[in-house]
Amino acid sequence: MIFHHPLSACSQVYRYLRWFVAWLVVGGCYGNEPPTIPESVAIPLVELLKDPYPDIRRVAAESLGKIGDPKIGRALVPLLTDPDARVREVAVRAVGRLGPSTVEGVSEAVVALLDDPNESVKQAVTIAIGDIEPPVRVLVAVPELLTARDVSTRRTVARALSMVDARAWLSDLVKALQDPDPEVRQHVVAALAELGDPIIAPLLRDRLARDPSPAVRTEAAYRLGKIADPETKEVLAVMARQDRDSGVRRWAQMGLDEARVSTDSGSVP
Repeated sequence: MIFHHPLSACSQVYRYLRWFVAWLVVGGCYGNEPPTIPESVAIPLVELLKDPYPDIRRVAAESLGKIGDPKIGRALVPLLTDPDARVREVAVRAVGRLGPSTVEGVSEAVVALLDDPNESVKQAVTIAIGDIEPPVRVLVAVPELLTARDVSTRRTVARALSMVDARAWLSDLVKALQDPDPEVRQHVVAALAELGDPIIAPLLRDRLARDPSPAVRTEAAYRLGKIADPETKEVLAVMARQDRDSGVRRWAQMGLDEARVSTDSGSVP
């Protein structure tokens, strides 16, 4: 004799019913344009964020993000610690779609996921930080993660800092140039270059000349192409001829050409 759980059939019907409700509610959220009346859609979606089924919570969060109303940011915060990694990832992306108008408390909850155990969630957090542009006070503890034991966390943090004004953590980034992981160093080179500070050029020239990773040297060559001082052009010219990696030589030459064009366009006839 085969026994069936007394609630299994009801649970399945309930799940399908919730899916049908979600489909009806979010049907207008998946086009290129936002819904005409977002308030009428947001209320039932916020309720679906509490649904016992992860797929329902995920769909509701994604749809709220596509509505793009900053007022619903706080409603998404509980899902940032959801036990289901897919739900957390979608919730992070939804907050990112709210943009710079995201309230500080919501931004803090997103930043806290930089050391999430799931790689997809971390990548979503990196992108979201660039979208919501959190203030420095929200990111104040982030540089500590540049020395985290977990290499994927260090990579995520370095990449995130390349998407914001990381001037306040210049010394932390300089130290991270010595990280044993080449991907971390590559993101740090990008983060330093984005600062546009004159003191950065010698650091980038050093990475181009001495870093053992072709990826890091390539990043440095690309970034140095935007700096037109004589020392930088000299280093680019040398590496374009002598680097042992053909890709680095190519990027160094491209950087040198860009630096020359920048110099020529800025000269007075």
